[in-house]
Amino acid sequence: MSADELMINVPIVEKALEIFSTLTVIRPEKSFSFILTEEGLEAIQEAGKLAEWGIGGNKPKLKIAALECLALIGSGEPGDPVNVNFTEYELKSCAEILSVIERALTNHEDGLLKK
Repeated sequence: MSADELMINVPIVEKALEIFSTLTVIRPEKSFSFILTEEGLEAIQEAGKLAEWGIGGNKPKLKIAALECLALIGSGEPGDPVNVNFTEYELKSCAEILSVIERALTNHEDGLLKK
């Protein structure tokens, strides 16, 4: 597999889609709490791979913010509460992650993505 290719776990990416569809509708500066399962944490890790691979090089600050949000969300253990209070820019980065996830689910061939 080349650097222009990425293998994804489609069911886990679908779970990431659920998570980020929820996160992108919260309002800036409002606290939001939830509990991630083992599957949810796997989805955050998979979203991290997608964000690293799929957020364009012309958006370096957005990519950094996205990876920081993912690190925050995925820092706990399964069953631990997660509390987020995102700024407007952090929510924009979550929307970018959601966009990458949607593209991945639309464009993969048997779990393989190509740039």
